[in-house]
Amino acid sequence: MEPTFCEMYANFCFHLAGALPDFSEDNEKITFKRLLLNKCQEEFERGEREEAEADKTEEEGEIKQTKEEREEKRIRARRRMLGNIRLIGELYKKRMLTERIMHECIKKTVRKLPRS
Repeated sequence: MEPTFCEMYANFCFHLAGALPDFSEDNEKITFKRLLLNKCQEEFERGEREEAEADKTEEEGEIKQTKEEREEKRIRARRRMLGNIRLIGELYKKRMLTERIMHECIKKTVRKLPRS
């Protein structure tokens, strides 16, 4: 996710949510908004896993990767996660996410901050 374009992505998603029809599968209503929320959650959790893996790799001093490769992996994971967080914020501003979902994202993000 490119953080620079998150506002544009959110606008695009907002318009798609209004334009695309709902459909049913196994008597369950499926909407674009629901699919988008599921994908956002998957990506948010993926970012958490990738960052944890990068930290674990750093702690173990994995021999297969150079220090630069490990740092590059960490930077990519962090950039992707920041892009996802920014998109989530933009979707919230468009009222496509609930306050409850935003609170959960904020709590998870704040928990990871180092204590000072």
